[in-house]
Amino acid sequence: MSNNAEDKKLCDNGCARPESSIRVEETVRKMPIEAVRLKDSGTAPDGQIQDVRFIAFKREHPGVTYSQYRMERIAQTVRDGSSHASLGANLVDSAGNKVEFWAAGAAVAQKFFRSGKVAPDHRVIEYGCGSLRVGAHFIRYLEPKKYYGVDVVDGFYEIGQTLIGEALLREKLPQFDVISDATAENLARFSADFIYSSAVCYHVHPNEIGSYFAALEKIAAKPGAILMFDVKLIDEPTRYRSLQWAWPLEYIKNGLPNLEFVEATKLGEINSGGPVVSISMLKFLRPS
Repeated sequence: MSNNAEDKKLCDNGCARPESSIRVEETVRKMPIEAVRLKDSGTAPDGQIQDVRFIAFKREHPGVTYSQYRMERIAQTVRDGSSHASLGANLVDSAGNKVEFWAAGAAVAQKFFRSGKVAPDHRVIEYGCGSLRVGAHFIRYLEPKKYYGVDVVDGFYEIGQTLIGEALLREKLPQFDVISDATAENLARFSADFIYSSAVCYHVHPNEIGSYFAALEKIAAKPGAILMFDVKLIDEPTRYRSLQWAWPLEYIKNGLPNLEFVEATKLGEINSGGPVVSISMLKFLRPS
């Protein structure tokens, strides 16, 4: 499927920890793909096909990460007006019903506000801000210049900026940037009190999960900073719904060795005939 040189490129591109250096082909072979029924599109497409397409694309564009590859394509579809559960202007719920932008992320934002004990004068980073479905509520709540949102492509948050409106952006002066090593340095210097990453972790490819954890740990730099993100938990690393991954809790904790694990709050579960996946919110703390 690929030669050793190609495998090395895939692994070298952002593998920050040894456990993340799983080749795409090994991931396909070792991580079981659960065939599930999706309400809107029938049987989920085979994840192996997605991986093969990425490998072929990466041969022509060796510097592209899996996240960039996937997100650029999704960004294009939402820019073209396609509906999506969490991205773009045409948001829909699980039943396919249209949801108003400010209503879509309100409940999630309130959970972060309460559990993270976020105050208006806190500095907040959203890692994987998307089209600001959740971030808009932080921008409106926080004092000016206290919100910093980043994503792998700028197409998402540009849509969100339009939906939020110029008046609020001028008043609150949020910062935005594309994820990179330089951006991570800026985020660490931002000295955030609260960092969150909503609906991101379980979409991160195994080749890049180590880099994701390393980035979260780096930007949660301030002593006492709180980090929260939602995950899909399972006893063995499992691939399901083609483009999502579930991980054991200990694996995630090991990926953030310099942060203190606080709690895992169960939000629900997925049981579609295969391994049961627990939907949970994790909280970590940077020791003082």
